[in-house]
Amino acid sequence: MGCEIPPSLFYRPELDGEFELLRNLARLETTRVHPPQRGEEQEEGADRPKHLRAQDLHEADSAAELPDAPGDGAALTLCSGGMLVGRPGNWRLLPQGFGEAATSLFVLQPLRSNGQALCEWLNSRKDNGQYPSARDLLDTHVPVDLVTDSEVEGLLGTVQEGRRALRNTMSGILPNVFGSGERDVQGVRNEIRFAAHEAGLIGELVRPLDDLISRAEWSFPYHAAALSRRYRISTHPAEQKDGLLKLGEGLARVLGVMALTELAASNGFSRNLRKQFRTGATFGTWLWFLDRLEAEGITPRIQQLATLRDRGNARALLGHIKDFRNTSHHAHGVRASHQLAEDVERLEPHIMGAISAVRWLSGTHWDWVERCEYLDEGLCRIVGFRLRGSHPNWEPFDRSSTRPLRPNRIYVDSAPYGAPVDLWPFAVVSLCEECRTRELFLLNEVRDDQLRLRSLEEHSLEITYGQPE
Repeated sequence: MGCEIPPSLFYRPELDGEFELLRNLARLETTRVHPPQRGEEQEEGADRPKHLRAQDLHEADSAAELPDAPGDGAALTLCSGGMLVGRPGNWRLLPQGFGEAATSLFVLQPLRSNGQALCEWLNSRKDNGQYPSARDLLDTHVPVDLVTDSEVEGLLGTVQEGRRALRNTMSGILPNVFGSGERDVQGVRNEIRFAAHEAGLIGELVRPLDDLISRAEWSFPYHAAALSRRYRISTHPAEQKDGLLKLGEGLARVLGVMALTELAASNGFSRNLRKQFRTGATFGTWLWFLDRLEAEGITPRIQQLATLRDRGNARALLGHIKDFRNTSHHAHGVRASHQLAEDVERLEPHIMGAISAVRWLSGTHWDWVERCEYLDEGLCRIVGFRLRGSHPNWEPFDRSSTRPLRPNRIYVDSAPYGAPVDLWPFAVVSLCEECRTRELFLLNEVRDDQLRLRSLEEHSLEITYGQPE
C-alpha cells in the first residue's frame, strides 16, 4: 500500500493575485478516435482525418495543409479552431476556421473565451516535465485575474500575431543553398557567396530587434528617436557622455510633455504650471510634471503614464540620470578621456534601463494631422505624418477615423486604450523660419501669454496662448 501526494499542493505562487486550477478554466478533450487503417477507407467509405503533429503546430494555418493521419491504428484526439493544442511549454491556440484534425498532443477547450491568455501562461510552464499525466496538467495553477481579463486577451492576441509575422518572415530568409535546384557546382558556389552577403545585411537589419538604442531610434517619437541616433553614432567619450545625457533628458521631455498635457486637461494651464517655465524648461522641470501627475491622482488618458514607477521604475532611473548630469557638469577641472569613458560606463546602464522601462513609447504614436476630410456621417479621412523614428522626413499616413481631428495638431494615438490626445500647445509642428523645413517644437519657456517652443536644432517658435484664469 502507498499513496501519492499531488505536487499542486506545494505550488508557490509567482504572482500576487488569485490562482485557480486549470481544470476550472479549460476542459481536457478525452474522446479518442481511431483513423481507418490502410485500405479500410476504400472499403467503408471513411475519410482519413488530417494529422496535427508537433512539428506542424506553429506552421499550419489550416487543417488542409496537414498530412493524412497514419493508418497504424493509434488513437488520436480531435481538435479544431479555438482549442488549445500542445504539451507543456509548447502550446498553440488554433485559429478560428482552422478546420478539424486529429492529434496525439493534449487538447484543451477554454471555458471562458480566454484561449490566448491560457496559451501564454501554459507556454511559460516548464516544470511539469515533457510528458505529464492529464491530471498533472489539469492541476496547473493559473492566475485567474489575468487569464479572464478581456483586455489582456486582446493584447496577447496582438502579441501572438507579431510573433507569427516575425516567424513567417524569417522562414523565407537565407534558405538552404542546396535547396535551390542548381546543378552546376560553380553556380552553387555563387549561391553561397550571395547568401553570405545577404547574411551580413540581415545582421544589420535585425539589430534594432536586439539593441535598445537602435530600437528607440527606429520606433520612438521623433524627439527621443533623433537623440538615440546621435548617441549611437557618437565615437569620442566626451561625445558619448553628452549624447547619453541629452537622450536621458529627451526621454524626460517627451514624457513630461504628455504629463503636462494631462495636467492641463484636468485643471487648465494654470499659473502654477506656467511658472515652471519662467526661466526655461530643465531636466528637473519635466520630472516635476511626472511627479505632479502622480501626486494629484489624475487617471491619465495616456494610460501608460501611470506605469512610470512600475517594473523598471523609469521615474527613478531618469532621476539618477539628472543627478549624474548635475554632479559631473559642476566639476572644477576638465575631465580626461579615461574619466569620461568611465562616466559613460556608469551612465549607460541607467539609460538602457530607462529606455526598456518606457519601451511602450514605440506603440504610443505622435501623429501630426495635416488634413481632416469629412467623408460620410460619422467617418473622416485623416492625412498627416507620424513623428516616429530619427529621420526628419516623417512617415506619411492616410487613414479613416470616426473622430474628427483638428489640422496642424499633434495627437498621441495610444489605441486601443482610448481617443487620441491633443498635445497643443505644448508640442507643435511648424515650418521653421530659419531653415525653411518642418520641425518638431516642444515647449521651453512661458512669458505671460507668449509661449516659446524649441526644436532639436535649437530653433525657436513663438505662439500666443490665452492667459490663465
